[in-house]
Parts: sequence; C-alpha cells; structure tokens
Amino acid sequence: MTALPDDVWAEILSNLKPADIVAAQLVSSRFATLARSNQLWRAKCFESTFGAITAGSAARRIQSVASWDQTARGEHIDWYSEYIARHAPLSTVWCESVQEIRGIAPHRDGQQAVGCLDDGSVAIWDISQHQTNARRTFRQLGQSIPGLLFAHASNSAAPAQPACFSGVVDCIALDSATEKAYFAVGQTLNELDLGTLQVISQTSYAWPITALSAQGDRHVPLSVGTAWSLHLYDPRASFRHCPRSPEDMKCEAPAKPEASIAFLANYTKAQPRGRMAPRPLLDSPLSDSLSQKMLVSRIELSDCAQIEPGPQAILHNGDHEILIAGRFPSIVSYDRRFFPRVQSVIHSGARLSCLASIPHPPKAAQGSVLAATATLIAGGEYNGRGSLELYSLPCQSQERKNTSGDQGTQQPATALATGGSELEHRSSSYSFRNRQQASTSKILSVATVGSRIVFSDAEGGIRWVERDGRTLARRWNINAYQVDHHTGSGTPAGDHVARKIMPIIDGDAVDSSRGTRGDGDILVFTGEKAGIITTKPEYQDHDELVRALEDNGSADGEQEEREQSDLYSRTMRLALERQADERRWMSRFRLKRGVF
Repeated sequence: MTALPDDVWAEILSNLKPADIVAAQLVSSRFATLARSNQLWRAKCFESTFGAITAGSAARRIQSVASWDQTARGEHIDWYSEYIARHAPLSTVWCESVQEIRGIAPHRDGQQAVGCLDDGSVAIWDISQHQTNARRTFRQLGQSIPGLLFAHASNSAAPAQPACFSGVVDCIALDSATEKAYFAVGQTLNELDLGTLQVISQTSYAWPITALSAQGDRHVPLSVGTAWSLHLYDPRASFRHCPRSPEDMKCEAPAKPEASIAFLANYTKAQPRGRMAPRPLLDSPLSDSLSQKMLVSRIELSDCAQIEPGPQAILHNGDHEILIAGRFPSIVSYDRRFFPRVQSVIHSGARLSCLASIPHPPKAAQGSVLAATATLIAGGEYNGRGSLELYSLPCQSQERKNTSGDQGTQQPATALATGGSELEHRSSSYSFRNRQQASTSKILSVATVGSRIVFSDAEGGIRWVERDGRTLARRWNINAYQVDHHTGSGTPAGDHVARKIMPIIDGDAVDSSRGTRGDGDILVFTGEKAGIITTKPEYQDHDELVRALEDNGSADGEQEEREQSDLYSRTMRLALERQADERRWMSRFRLKRGVF
C-alpha cells in the first residue's frame, strides 16, 4: 500500500464517502495529509451543492467545478473546514443574562465580546475556546456600574434629558488596538476604557445617532452617522453646534472640527406646504435635483419627513473611502481626505440596512472591470422582499496624478472634479441584484465567512450563499434548534430575529496551512439577547456525554424530590386549614355535654 503514489491514493479517496475519508485520516500522517487535500474536499463541496452536475466527462466536471468556485485568483481556502461548515449540525449557545442585551460586538482576536445592558451598564464576556474544537460559551468577566452610559457629563451646557437605548443595531464600535469602545445612546457618543470600564469622554450630537462604523484591519477614525448628518469622530476636538450654509458644504480641505460634517439629503417626495428655504448643496450626481428649494428648513424636516435619511450602515473601504447606506435609494461614497464632498453614488433603488465587503473582486468581473479590487455586499428590502446586491469596488486609493501642476500631487478621481468620470466608472462596474430568490422578507444583516456570504432576514432565517449571490449553500433558523434538556424535544423557541450577525475571527485559528478556514462561529444579536451559532459538538467525547447525562439525571431527581416535598407541604397545609374551618364552624353551636 505504501508503494502506491499519492495520485493513485487521491483518486481512490475521491470515490469514498466523506465519513470514510475522515476515518482514513487516522491511518497515518500520510493519509491525514492526503485525506485533507483542498482539491479533494473542494470536489466534495461541489458534489453536495444543490443542482451540481456530477455526471459526465472529466473535462466537463473540471469546467463545472471551476465555474462553481467563486474564489479569487491567489486566494487560498481550507475546503475541509468549508465542508464542515456546510454540513455539520448547527446549534446556538445563548448568553444567560439577567438584563436584556442592547448591543454587542466581538473583539478582534475573537476571545472576548463587549456589550451594553438594559440598565445602562457595560459587560465583558469571555467567548474563547478553552480547548481545541470546543464550543464557545458566554462567561462574564466584568460589569460596570448600572447607568454608566446614561450618566451625562457634568460640564454639559445642555439640560440633562433621560437617556435610553433607541434600538440602534450598530451602537457599539470597538477599537482593539487602544482597548477602547464607543457606545451610542440617543444623541450621545460615550468613549469607554475597557480596562477600567469608565467613561473617558462624551460627545453630544444634534440628532440621534443611527449607526457607527465597525472596526477594520486599518486603524482609521470612527465615523458617526446621525439622522441627518455624517461625522468624522475626533476625540481631540470638541464638537460645536454651528449653522451650516451651502457655501460651507463646498469646502474641500476642512481645517475646523465642525467642517468634518456631511449633511445628508432628504429623499422624501411629498412635503407639506410651507415657507421656502434653501437646501445645502451636495457635490454628487444628484445635486441638480437635490439643490432645488425645499418647503421647510433642514431642522424642521425631522418633524415632517416620511423617511429619515439617516445611515443604517457605515463601511470603511481602504484608508480613505467611507460608504454609507440606509433608507435612501443609493449607496453614497465619501473620500476622507476631501470630506464632506461626495465622491460617488451607486444607485440601488432598495432600502438598504447592511453593508459588507470582500477583499477580492467578483469572479464575474475579473478581466472585464479595470481597477476592481474588492466586492461590496449590500442587503435590504425591495418591494417587500429581501434584496442581496453585489457591486465591484474600484481601486482603494482612487488616486491619479495631477498633470496640471509641477508637483505631481495625488488627487482622488471624483465625479465633479473630472466632469462625471467617476460616475461613469461606477456605472460601468459590475453589479448584481438578487431580489427574487434571496429572501421573502427584509435582509437585516450580511457578513462574509470563508468562501460564502451569510445573511439574516426578518423571519429569523440565516442563509449561506456562494459569492455569486444566488447559489444557496445552506439555510437555518435560529428559532428551530433550542432543545429542552429535560424532555429531549426540540420546539420553536419564539420569534427571535437575528438583527446583527458578526463572524468571530479567532486570531490563532483563522488560517491553517491549507488556507483560510470557513467553519468559524457567528455571533448573533437579536435586539434582546445574544448567542453564538456554531458547528462544534456539544460534547467532546463519550465520557463528557455520560457525565452530562448523569448531572442532568441527578438534577432531575433533585427537582422531582423538591416538587414532591412542595406538594406534600401544600396538601398538609390544606388539610390543617380545613380542620380549623370545621372547628370554627362547630363552635358556633356551643354544644355542651349531656344535651343528647
């Protein structure tokens, strides 16, 4: 057997079932390497895909696998972990917290999670894997004092108002490099030190905060989105409320703290009659239509606008680009160096609620779209159904040389500065919109894990699709897999909805020698509780299962004994009460001896 070459053994293993291939890994180190080949498990993932064509010639099979695989050139994927993520049983580990969780975010290393509770306190949980292939659990490490996020700064000039959580999903942003966290509560942004669990600073905005940018690989400043504006957060500068004029919006090189504000456009079609007021001009392809005079001022639009334009999602692309999306029909792009001027606009037509990105261009756009380096993923609602959209993003820097000067400086290629060249470039880029098969309800959150795209909808469902945006890899519902340990039966747990899904990236196990792993856990936030969707088994071995059953059996016996004791106490109490009632009733007759 050892004399056979590896190619022959690879052909033999390809004809075995996945369970037999896994068993062959225990034969020797050579078989362990051959049985975990990326080419082998890539073919197994293809065979298990719905609608995959396994019959036919070898050339046709190779062509089918190549067209099905949506990974980019030079991208290495651990297909063995991908097969596990696609077929292993799923389960959810819920956080047992007394207080309702109003927001949560995982740490960059995947070892901890930070969240805010209903009483205004901040909690830190340990979600690390203490053993290899062990399930993650929530173990609380610390909690701040109640009402920490509701306390107003003592030097605030505005009168203190009762603070409360407004239901914003992206209300937490972590800065793992500096061990700081940012919490949005109403109109206040709290900067907190994770080491001491104390508020460092507070920044108040004119309108309620609707979204915060998530942490990324690059250390860039935080972006804060409110109901009517977008801000670049700078903890060194104090925010000052000041009126803005249309001329101020044309500033290309802001030098003042209040200049780093971008006011958002109002897309409401019907406005009540009133006085005419000028509207700030935006440097965007829609500036012609948006520069028309409105019937009310911007401050009063929040009282009568049917759709608030506040961003629901903020995404940082590279070092300079900021992408926002919300209940308005376009994805707006800003350049941080020329903020608040709009760089470009991607028209969608849907009401988007989430954004994500892949650091590789779409496979369908490779070779046809110049300077495409990433894929933008957007999810939302279009005509009552879920909308999953893919767009190719151009070069991250968007830089070109300025030939008009002798210095050779670099400038971003914006639409207005070049007479609409940027708009044409974005319009000719690759785009795909799945609005029929994605979901029957609104898509609430989207993320990437391994070689797939995962998103959640308003019905509690979670779906994994390929990077083409339409091929379904797996589906699941968080309400259908909560098992009662006493009865052993699984019943629907309720109407929980995954409002936010966040892949847990473990710094030690995110990559293997065969490529990027795809079986990572997913942190789920429902708006009231948090959980972890995992493929890890609940028990590691038979001994652990026996101990768990014995513990459950002893716990069931103790509970049954307590129930019998309580029943006996209630029965004896009822008997004594009835005896006392009979004695009191008989005492009314005052019977004496010798009467009968």
